[in-house]
Amino acid sequence: MADTETEDKNKPAEPAGKKGGGLMTQLVLAVVLGCTAFGTVWFMPARSGGTAECAPVGDVKSTATLLPELALSEITFIEMEPMIVTLGEDASARNLRIGITLETAKADQESILFAQPKLRDAFTGYLRALEVSDIEDPNSIIRLRAQLQRRAEVILGNQSVRGVLITDFVIR
Repeated sequence: MADTETEDKNKPAEPAGKKGGGLMTQLVLAVVLGCTAFGTVWFMPARSGGTAECAPVGDVKSTATLLPELALSEITFIEMEPMIVTLGEDASARNLRIGITLETAKADQESILFAQPKLRDAFTGYLRALEVSDIEDPNSIIRLRAQLQRRAEVILGNQSVRGVLITDFVIR
């Protein structure tokens, strides 16, 4: 037993728990992580319902969802009554006053006027669900317009409303 103790004392002491992280290890790790990130983006399948490719800038008419162009004499604008909606659920909730004008073909004007109560209901339901933080961003107006357009298309059909214009937008 005494011989093994003297042998252990004569051996050079090894560092306790050698720490990795030398330059070579860090370089290999960086390359592996970079390849993994590239492979994930490159080989990731497109989401269903999404577009995997973008149309060239000059090729706008290649998308199938565009409506046929109308002459200016065939377009009309229907101004809806301004809406005031409470945002948020707390007692200190703020109000949004929004004016909406719908762009449509003159042939569809009567059907839109007839369906205005349904449109106001759909718009109010969407706007009421928003938080102040959702619309304080300057770019949120684009999303807001797109969501209102989508609700109008669901109620009236894809061909009736050609555009939603936000004419007033005040948060109090």
